[in-house]
Amino acid sequence: RYQRRVRESEIQCMRRICTEPAWLQPVLQLRHGTHSWRVAQAPEWERAAEIGTGAIAWDTSIQLGKLLLSERAEQLCGQTVVELGSGCGALAMMLTAARPKVLHATDVEGVLPLLQQTIGLNPPGVGRIVRPRVLDWGDEAACEALVAECGRAVDVLVCSELVYAFPDRSSFGPLENALVRLMSPLTRCFFAFTDRGLNCDAFFNQLHRQGICSTELATGGSTDRQDQNHQNLMVFMELHLSDTTPSGDMVG
Repeated sequence: RYQRRVRESEIQCMRRICTEPAWLQPVLQLRHGTHSWRVAQAPEWERAAEIGTGAIAWDTSIQLGKLLLSERAEQLCGQTVVELGSGCGALAMMLTAARPKVLHATDVEGVLPLLQQTIGLNPPGVGRIVRPRVLDWGDEAACEALVAECGRAVDVLVCSELVYAFPDRSSFGPLENALVRLMSPLTRCFFAFTDRGLNCDAFFNQLHRQGICSTELATGGSTDRQDQNHQNLMVFMELHLSDTTPSGDMVG
C-alpha cells in the first residue's frame, strides 16, 4: 500500500514537470563548460509509470551537478563517490568531469537498464568511472557491503530529489537508514531537493537526531511548477556528522 502511494505521488510530480520540450526527448543533451553528455530518458507515460521518477532527468539534479563542478570539483577528484537515486544518470554523467576514482550510481533494479543505456551513449571513459548497482535504502547489509567495497569510507555521497514524494515522517525511514549507514566523519554529503511545501524539516530533524547536521550551500528557483502562481525553490545542502551529541530538533 505504501509503495503504491509513493508511486502515485511520483507520477503526479512527473506530470507537473514534463512540460518543457527537453524533458520530452528520449535523449537529453547536457552541457557544462567544455563538457557534454547524453542522457537516456523514458518520457512515454507507459514506461515512466513502470520506471518511476528515474525515467527523466530532474532540473535540481542538473543544477547540483553544475554547482559541484563549478565550486567543489577538487573535492570529488580522485575520490570514491556514491550517488543515491541515480535515475537515468544525468548527475552521474556530469560528475565524471570532476574525475572521481569511481562513482557508484545506485537505484532500484527497474531503473538500472535506463542508467546503463545512458552510460552506453557516452564515451568509454564514462563507463570506467560509473558503476551502476542496485541498492535498497532499507537494506542495512547492502549499505554496509557498499561501504566495505569503497574501502575505509565513502568519500563523497550525492543525493538529489529524494524527498519530494514523502509527505509524512515515517516514510523517510529507508533514506535515513541509508544515510546513517553510508556516512562517516570522513564523508562529504551533498544533498539537493526542490522544496514543494512538504514536511522536509521533519526529515532533516530526524537526521539531526541521528547526529547528521545540514549546512545550506545555495538556493535557487526551479522550473518545476506545481501551478502557474507558485515558484518552487531548489535547496542545495551539505550534510555532515555532528561532533556533539544530538539534542532536540535543528535544521541548518
